[in-house]
Amino acid sequence: CERIRVRKEIRDLNDQERRAWINAVRTLYLSKLSDGYNSYIDWFSYVHIQEYDKVHSDPKFLPWHRYFLYILQSLVNRVDDSVTIPYWDWARDSQAVHNSPVLTNSYIGGNGDGGRGWDLTSGPFGNMPVNYPDPHKLKRCYHRTDGGRRFPSPTIDPFPDTVRMNAIVNQYESFSDFAWNLELHHGYLHVLLGDFEGDLGPPQSPNDPAFFLHHANIDRYWWQWQRRHSDRAYDYEGQHYDPPKSGNANDNMSFAGTLDEVPVYAMFDTTAYPYCYTY
Repeated sequence: CERIRVRKEIRDLNDQERRAWINAVRTLYLSKLSDGYNSYIDWFSYVHIQEYDKVHSDPKFLPWHRYFLYILQSLVNRVDDSVTIPYWDWARDSQAVHNSPVLTNSYIGGNGDGGRGWDLTSGPFGNMPVNYPDPHKLKRCYHRTDGGRRFPSPTIDPFPDTVRMNAIVNQYESFSDFAWNLELHHGYLHVLLGDFEGDLGPPQSPNDPAFFLHHANIDRYWWQWQRRHSDRAYDYEGQHYDPPKSGNANDNMSFAGTLDEVPVYAMFDTTAYPYCYTY
C-alpha cells in the first residue's frame, strides 16, 4: 500500500471532508451504469438482495460486507480520491438515536415523510431515486409500535450502548461467537431506521446511505476484535445454514455474478493491498 487510509467517525470529519463524502456518495446515486438504468447505488442494492440469504446468519457476514465496503471505497475514489469512507458509532447515541446529529440535514437527513409513503424529502439524500426492489424514492421510516409510539420502543429499548458493544469485542474469544453476537446487535439499527416501510429494514438496505456508515462501524468492531484477540485475528469458523456445512477460510464469496468471487481469507488484513485502511 502506498497509503493507509484512516476511517473516521463521521462526526469527526471536518466540514470539507464531510461535504466531499456527501458529494461523492450523491454522485453514486445519480450516475448510471452502462445499462443506462441502474445507478452505482442500485448495484449495491441488487447484489445485497441477491446474496442476502447467503451472507446473513452465516460466518460470511463480516468478510462479505468488508469487501462490499471496499467496492464502495473504490467507487467513491473515482469521484474524489481524497474521500475515505467514514463510520457511524451509533452506540454513542444509544439514549436517543433519533436525535443523533448524523440524522440531520448536515449529514444524511432524518425521518421520511409519513404523508408521502416515508419518502426522505430533506437533506443531501432527499428524493434520491432508487430502483430496487422497484423504482421509488429513498424511504426512511423510524421504528414505531402498532400504537404509533416512537422512540423508545419496547422492542428496541435498550439500544446497544458503548459498554455493551465493547463487551462483545472483549468477551467473545471465538470468531463464531463474536460474529454471531455482533450480527445480532447490528440488526437494531436496521429496524430502528428502516422498520418495514423504510429502505434500511429490508434486503434493499444499501438504498439508504446509513447502510454504509452502519456497516463500516460493524467492520470497525471486527477490526477491534482482531486487534484485541491478535492470536485469533485470522480465525474464521461457523456454520453455514444452507446448505449446512462448516465455514472455511478458503470459501469463496460471490456478488451475484457481477464480480469475480473473493476468498474469505483475503479479508483478514485491512492494511493489505488493495484494501489499505485502518480505524
